[in-house]
Amino acid sequence: MKVAELFETMDVSLRMRLWGKYVGTLIATCVPLFLVLSIFMGYIYAASQSLLVIPLFVLAFLVIAVPGLLFVAAFSLACPMVMPVPLYQFLFAGYWLWGNLFLKQQVLPTLSRTILTPSGSVIANGFFSTNTEILGTTPVSASIASMIVLVSVAAMVMIALERFLKWQQFH
Repeated sequence: MKVAELFETMDVSLRMRLWGKYVGTLIATCVPLFLVLSIFMGYIYAASQSLLVIPLFVLAFLVIAVPGLLFVAAFSLACPMVMPVPLYQFLFAGYWLWGNLFLKQQVLPTLSRTILTPSGSVIANGFFSTNTEILGTTPVSASIASMIVLVSVAAMVMIALERFLKWQQFH
């Protein structure tokens, strides 16, 4: 925070700095999540004694978790550029609860059962038939649509952020 002038003196383009921050943010969130989920993988491996658990686990992690992480990381970089960080943190906490955890909520409209759910529950349900009691049956096409929408929105946010930062440099 508050080191933009220092970075602007370096011989690195704005695009490289922005994408470096994005990749760093992704790695910083993926590694702990992957480590925690590896504990579960180890438990499943110990119970099944099948090495097939490892590639299936990695595939499931990439398919279920990564699209949502791409989506959240893009917004977590972009939103603090246009609003104060404490406001973004408050709004993000509310969004995460509203958009991911209110699964059985019938009164308040929520993103939790839509293709915009970054938690990966729709993707997991469509591909692996998980949480069927809460989400019902999710077709595979909805899971694919969720992956495409989450990744596409993340890309659009990063492109918009790069253009905003370039515009901000010249104004």
